[in-house]
Amino acid sequence: MVPLPRDVQPSNDKMVLLLAHYFRKVCVINSCFDSPANPLRSEIPALMTSSPLVQSCILSMSAGHLRNAFPHLSLDSLEYLTATVSELTKEIQTILPHLSSSIVPNQRFENALLGVIMLGVTTSWHVSSGLGLEHISGARALFRCWIDHKFRHGQVSDGEWSRLDFYLGLQAYWESMAAFLIDQDIHQLDYLDVAFTVPRAQAVCVHPWTGLSAIPWLCLAKAGCIVRWKRRLLHGGVLGESCTATESARLRSHLELSQASHRLLEELLRYDIPDDSQIADTFDKHTSKSDLRNLARCCQLAAMLECARSLDSGLEWREALDLAANILQDPSTSHFAELECLDLTYTGVLQMLALQILRLLSSIPTDSRTRSLHHLPLLIAGSVLLPQIMGNSPSTPPPLSNLECSDVMDDASSGSTPFWRRFVVERILTLEKMVNLDGHRTIRLLLSQVWTRGDALAQPNDHPQSAEGLHWVDVMEDMGLQFFL
Repeated sequence: MVPLPRDVQPSNDKMVLLLAHYFRKVCVINSCFDSPANPLRSEIPALMTSSPLVQSCILSMSAGHLRNAFPHLSLDSLEYLTATVSELTKEIQTILPHLSSSIVPNQRFENALLGVIMLGVTTSWHVSSGLGLEHISGARALFRCWIDHKFRHGQVSDGEWSRLDFYLGLQAYWESMAAFLIDQDIHQLDYLDVAFTVPRAQAVCVHPWTGLSAIPWLCLAKAGCIVRWKRRLLHGGVLGESCTATESARLRSHLELSQASHRLLEELLRYDIPDDSQIADTFDKHTSKSDLRNLARCCQLAAMLECARSLDSGLEWREALDLAANILQDPSTSHFAELECLDLTYTGVLQMLALQILRLLSSIPTDSRTRSLHHLPLLIAGSVLLPQIMGNSPSTPPPLSNLECSDVMDDASSGSTPFWRRFVVERILTLEKMVNLDGHRTIRLLLSQVWTRGDALAQPNDHPQSAEGLHWVDVMEDMGLQFFL
């Protein structure tokens, strides 16, 4: 049994079990690094003593995770989930009267914000069909109010920037997952653009949920909005209008989608990943700075890949490729030494981005704690491993260790689909074993369905319609395979 922090005083044996499980296991699987520098470990004990809501959240998370290993605890886990919702309601009722005034009980406000985010993100731990999305609008409202009260005078201390960065990271991660699950206007995410104004500290503090920065995750959230926007247009719908939207409304929406995609590509290009000397030590031997940098790059490229799939014209693909080339020319992370060798086609862009994501992920050890954030890049890149995009595959794919940088496009054009599919499945199986949450099993089933449908089509074609016609979001909706991790 792991000794509990001295601040924590459990009142019964069940609490002892749940709190021990949180500090022994949940902290590890729920953070991309774990050490005394992890605020989800170091700050939680004090918050639990002063906030029934935070304490209830921790007990609920722990019970929800234990339920996956011990199904007979399902009823207990739901009881803790219900208790957490009740505590959140009480906390909101306490702070609501203060929202219209200039005086807000700061710690209670932060407790409510932390509580609603933790509740929303971990609801799926309790029941696999529950996604926690019913809480996201409340979290957005709280975050906006918190920003307004905290920074309304424009004078922000270093400590306040640090708090902003913490909550910004939590919310950006939640939005990055939710954006692929719900139809919404991309401007719903404008409140998080404050991420672009946060000054980079001399030493970048690693965030447990977003790694080096909230920005790649915010870009992933915007990419999710764009993906669902594009899928609606392909199926004849326009957000806010009837399914049989007028032609003028569809044309207007296509133009707005293209503009949003280009804005996102520009934001992705502006994000500069810090070098090792700029990154603060995590004091966790299982999370190296190179792992964190590679993860940030994977998220950046995953957002770019989804953005590229939303573009329609050849000119737009070329522009996307130019932007991708600027990122991939970074010698510290890129395997593409000679961009002239790249296949300048729509499918070539998708191949390039997907393979680069998978190569970066393959360079990260399976015991790296950054694994807690690998699922979305794995899914996005893995979903592109289709005959329509990758071409035909050889019967015996080469091993990863034998693939040289200069052979990347040869490998992609000759086809390494079985190898990379196997790599993706093995990584997800590793996550299933180490993390033990239903969401990873759902992702594996989802990718299997995507690949099965793609293989059934099996007509490689460079025309965009053949490649964009099969998207994992559509398969997820068709099969009811929504997930949240």
